[in-house]
Order: sequence, then C-alpha cells, then structure tokens
Amino acid sequence: LGITRDVTEQKKAEEALLQEKKFTDIVINSLPGVFYLCDESGRLLRWNNNVKEATGYAVEELTNMNVLQFFREDRELVMGKMQEVFDTGGASAEARVYTKSGQSIPFLLTGFRMIVNDRRYLVGVGLDISERKRLEEQLQQSQKMESIGTLAGGISHDFNNILTAIIGYGSLLQMKVSNDDPLRHYVEQILASANRAANLTQ
Repeated sequence: LGITRDVTEQKKAEEALLQEKKFTDIVINSLPGVFYLCDESGRLLRWNNNVKEATGYAVEELTNMNVLQFFREDRELVMGKMQEVFDTGGASAEARVYTKSGQSIPFLLTGFRMIVNDRRYLVGVGLDISERKRLEEQLQQSQKMESIGTLAGGISHDFNNILTAIIGYGSLLQMKVSNDDPLRHYVEQILASANRAANLTQ
C-alpha cells in the first residue's frame, strides 16, 4: 500500500523562505556599520559581516556572546540604554567597543525595540566614529591655538603701548640730559632695552 502526497505548495513555501533569507542577508550585510539583534538578556542572535570585521571575533564565538562583552568602561551606560530601548522603544549612545585584540573603537550605537510572538528584542546599527572623533580633537586643538593667539595678540598690543610710553619718555629724557651727564648712560640703557623689547613683541 502506498500513499502519494503533492508537496508542491510546501516546496514553494520552503523556496520562498530561502529566497527571503537570502534577500534579508544581502540587505543586512549591505548596511553601513555593524548590525545586531539581541534578546532582553543581551544574547547576540543575529549580526552582519561588519561585526566580525570590526571586532575580530569568529562566527562560532559571536554565537555564544552577550553584547555587553564588547564594552568595558561604558558597560553601565550601554546597559542603561538597552533598558531604555525595551522600556520606551528606542535609544542611542556613544560608547567604546573593544575588539578581540583589546583595541577600543568609538561607535555611535542606535537601538530599537522589536516585538515578535510577544517577546521583545533589540535591533540596531553602530557606526565607527573614529574619524569624527579625530576631527573633533583637531578642531578643539585648533580653537585652543586660536584662543592662545588672540590672547597673545592682546597682551602684545597692551605691552607695546607700555613700551611706546617708555621709549617716548626715555627719548624726551635723553634730549634733556647732556652728553657728559653721568645719568645719560642709564637713559641710553633704558632706551636700548625698551627697543629690544619692542622688537621681541613684534
């Protein structure tokens, strides 16, 4: 006795699911930065190829990891932001991600709540902001140098005004003192020093 069953629809459904997974994988892997999906405990459930490249962990290692393992000094911040995602629906934060080799990379991380079969998940992306941080530091340094330059310019301007008065009065005194006056030497030394200071200010 034999039974034959038509599984055409089942095969079509399986093929559709397979195509859907392929499509989803392509979309996730084409995202800029890192993509992650975790449950409420922080267990990593899905990620894109950029996570492997950014962190240096293999697929087998990532399968057993909790997202909090990527953080050290910012762990409390990330935990708070994760709870905010599950409570309010979304959150973002800047935090340093640690790679397998121990290198830390600044990331801008976003998270959104996703509910499937009454279970809550966190889905999000992270962007490496190392270059932005470097440019911010350069800008801050440039602004500091500009402030120092402005301060130095203001001081030299005020100092120059004082020297102008010293040189002016010294010159008047020099005209009043005769060549054989023993005080003339002191006046000339005052004027010479004041002129050197003026050149230094320039």
